[in-house]
Amino acid sequence: MQDDKNKLLPVMDILKNAYLTIYTNIKSLIIFSYLLAVPIYLISQFLTMPTAETATVSYFTIAAYVLISLLILAITNIYFYRLFTLGNENVLKITPDKLFSLSTSTVAYLLALFGILFIALVTISLIIGVIVSVVNELLGPGRSALTGAAANLIILIVMLLINMRLQPTFISIAINEQTLPMKSAYYYTRDNNRELILIGLFSFIPALFPSTVALIFVNNLSLSQNAVVITDFLLFPLLLLPNIVLLSAGVQIYNYLVPKNKPHMDIQV
Repeated sequence: MQDDKNKLLPVMDILKNAYLTIYTNIKSLIIFSYLLAVPIYLISQFLTMPTAETATVSYFTIAAYVLISLLILAITNIYFYRLFTLGNENVLKITPDKLFSLSTSTVAYLLALFGILFIALVTISLIIGVIVSVVNELLGPGRSALTGAAANLIILIVMLLINMRLQPTFISIAINEQTLPMKSAYYYTRDNNRELILIGLFSFIPALFPSTVALIFVNNLSLSQNAVVITDFLLFPLLLLPNIVLLSAGVQIYNYLVPKNKPHMDIQV
C-alpha cells in the first residue's frame, strides 16, 4: 500500500549526518581513494601512449576505457554506499560472485542514469539557449557572461536533482537488498525537490572548494611532468570528495525516506 503523504527531508540534519559520516570514516576514505587512484593512473598512462595503429584500434581502446571506467565507477559506488550504510566492519563482507552481480547491475543502472541525464541536459540546454538568445537581444551581449553563469547553475541544479532522486536505486543494489526500481526511487523522494536541491548544492559545492583551491595552487607552480603526476595522486582524495559527500548525503536520504522490509515493485508513480 502506498503512503498518502511523504515525509519532508530535514535539510540541516541530512547535511550534518552526511558530513559526520565522512569524518567518521575518513581513514577508510583516504585508503580507498589512493587504491582507486592506481588503476585510474595506469589507464590514463595507457591512453596517452603513442601508437601507430589504425583508427579501429583507437575506437577499441576508447570502448575498453569506457567499460573499465564504468566498472571502476560501479565498484566505487558500491564500496562507499556499503561503507556509509553497513559500516566499516561489513563493507567487505561480500563474495566475489555477489560483487560481480552487484557491479553488473550497477553498470546497467548507471547507463540508464546517463541516458536520463543526457536527455535532460540536451533539453535544458536547448531551453536555456533560447532564453540566453532572447536576453542578449534585449539587454545586449555584455550580459552574456552573467546569463552563461546562470545557465550553468541551472544545469548543475537539474543534474543534482536527478542524481539525488535516483540514488536510492543504487544504494539498494549496493547493500544487496531488494532492488529499488527507479520509478520507486522517484516515488519515495517526491515532494522534496527543494530540499534535495539544497542538500545537493550544500554537499557538492563546499566539498568542491578545497580541491579547486588545491588544483589552482598546483597549476601556478612550475612542476615537472612527474611532479604533476605525484601531486595529482596525493590530491586524489580531495578530488573525489565532492562525489563522496553526495553519496553520503544520498545514504542519509535513503535511510530517512525509504521504508524497510517493504516491496517496491508495485509502486505506481
